[in-house]
Amino acid sequence: MKHIFTITILLFASVICYSQKYYRCNRDHVAVRVAPGDSSDVFYIATPYYNCSVGEVYIDKGFVFMSMGVKEDGYTKIYNLYNTICWDEGWIPENCLIRAKKCLSCKGNGTTGEKCEVCDGSGDWVCCQYKGKKVCKRCKGVGYY
Repeated sequence: MKHIFTITILLFASVICYSQKYYRCNRDHVAVRVAPGDSSDVFYIATPYYNCSVGEVYIDKGFVFMSMGVKEDGYTKIYNLYNTICWDEGWIPENCLIRAKKCLSCKGNGTTGEKCEVCDGSGDWVCCQYKGKKVCKRCKGVGYY
């Protein structure tokens, strides 16, 4: 019985990991909504901390995010990969995304592997997104573009 339970958990975890995909927005000024549907509110940032812009959240063409394939009412749930302090997840129309490509410059790591000179490798959001390594210029630290 324990073996069946363990195998089930491992299989479930591998399906979740496999379903994670990176996408990029294919349109400008796409509203990130708090729930699926045209009548849902647009995500709103009320506090101007950590360089977050106050106001409604819109993403533009080329913005890279993650989706685990959750869809509802013509919308796809997305996860912010860049600055989750400002906003971490939301919903956009299904027709506003295309599959992102793995960054060849950093091999999907988001960093060059070299120590960040600004924070001396200690990791700070402003210079290296807490990674302690130089952020890849091609993908801006995401690993995909």
